[in-house]
Amino acid sequence: MAKKWFLAANKKQTDGDRMETPQRINASDGINTSASLETLPHVLFADDDANMREYVSCLLRTQYRVTVVQNGIMALELAKTTQPDLILSDIIMPGMDGIQLLQALRQDPRTQDIPLILLSIRASQASKIDSFDAGADDYLVKPFTPPELLARIKAHITLKRTRNQAYQAIKSSEELLQSVFNGVPSSIAVYKTCYAADNSIDDFEMFLLNDLMCESLNRPKHDIIGKRYRELFPTASKLDVLDLFKEVVYTGQSTSFERWYETNGKNRCLRFKANKLHDLLIVIADDMTAEKQLQIKNEQMKAKQLEMEAQQQREIFRVTLRTQEEERRRISENLHNGLGQMLFSIKLNLDTIDLSDSLFSTEENRKKLKNAELLLANCIRESRRISHELMPSILEDFGLEAAIENICSQLTGPCNFVAEIEPIVPPADQEIQLAVYRIVQELALNIVKHSQATEASIKIYDSNEGFINATVSDNGIGFDIQKEDNNATGLLTIKHRVKMLRGNIHCSSQIGIGTAIKISLPKTIDTY
Repeated sequence: MAKKWFLAANKKQTDGDRMETPQRINASDGINTSASLETLPHVLFADDDANMREYVSCLLRTQYRVTVVQNGIMALELAKTTQPDLILSDIIMPGMDGIQLLQALRQDPRTQDIPLILLSIRASQASKIDSFDAGADDYLVKPFTPPELLARIKAHITLKRTRNQAYQAIKSSEELLQSVFNGVPSSIAVYKTCYAADNSIDDFEMFLLNDLMCESLNRPKHDIIGKRYRELFPTASKLDVLDLFKEVVYTGQSTSFERWYETNGKNRCLRFKANKLHDLLIVIADDMTAEKQLQIKNEQMKAKQLEMEAQQQREIFRVTLRTQEEERRRISENLHNGLGQMLFSIKLNLDTIDLSDSLFSTEENRKKLKNAELLLANCIRESRRISHELMPSILEDFGLEAAIENICSQLTGPCNFVAEIEPIVPPADQEIQLAVYRIVQELALNIVKHSQATEASIKIYDSNEGFINATVSDNGIGFDIQKEDNNATGLLTIKHRVKMLRGNIHCSSQIGIGTAIKISLPKTIDTY
């Protein structure tokens, strides 16, 4: 049949439709016939008819490198090894026909992109549709004219080259994008949206990722591309991560959130930033684990510090109770040993006076009364001293300036105290003045007891910012502020009292040079 068609085609000499013999085909279609054989496009032709193979081979030889085979099995093997630019195949062949060859080529990644033109004597529409459904690039009905065959072969080879160039351009763009992604100090992943049958979003498929993303998953890139999110992150299904990603695609609104979950056996905190680009989901993930762990550690340290402060407050409370108890004991001893003894002596003197007894002279009774009077005067002074320690009446009667000057005059001895007091306008509340007086009095007593100073000063001045300031300094032996024992008892109690009043205290001391302690208290109770 093919031979008959071949001979008939050569004998046809009409002016309107004339089939040229292979010897008369030239390179008028623009392909350079002077090029070497290796540079010509390669066409693989499969047909079980020897005459057809010879005719098509002669027809194409001036413009292409042509390889002819007898059946589809041979064509498939050569296609895998030689990678031709185009395959031309008859449909009806023994062993493996053209449709079977086409299906086998499309299933192999090495040959799935090679253009294939099917030749057939069947001109029905159904045959053409079946061929195109199987993956054919073109369908040519026998008999055909040489110009038509050459034009179709040239068109598909040109189209393949264009596709290859476009693919290379896309590949270069992907490589550039990949380089940019790899330079970003965050894990980046681009996902394709996967839809269910009802057109709802079912999952996301990994499309593109950078090296950091590979490292975080501890898997090679080829083992990640194409995988779905649920498969890559099984624990994510227990969280709302997928739901948040779906919301981004549905609404087009970007989102940012943090989640803790387990990857590769480790708990990690990731900060996600998700954006939509057409039908793609771009996810940037930053590992916040170290930062979060530091934050947790800081919170734990803060809680520990608060516990230590609470413990310190309890210790201050105990110290305050002990100090109050010692103060009560001291006052009790003063009353018993001082004032009590003098009152008892007065009683004894008065008991010995008997005006009715003639054995005692008036002069003797006068002496006893005089002695009792002296003892009573001492009692009055002692009671005032004790009362002064408990409640400074001078502060109430004459104000803070006189009270501070009184402290300096009472304590001046081996250590000379000097008072520098500026007017406080407006005056501080009475409770604040009392607190300043007691704190200054205690600091001054500490100087006398412990500092071995020869000079000391007490300065009271207004900060003009709603605070009253007091500075007590000396030129004594000083102490090491960093040692814990220096924060005990007196100074620790003063710090606690200042803190309770919402004030500030600053201590500075140098060994052998002296000490200066400055306190600042709000002038009104309403301030705190």
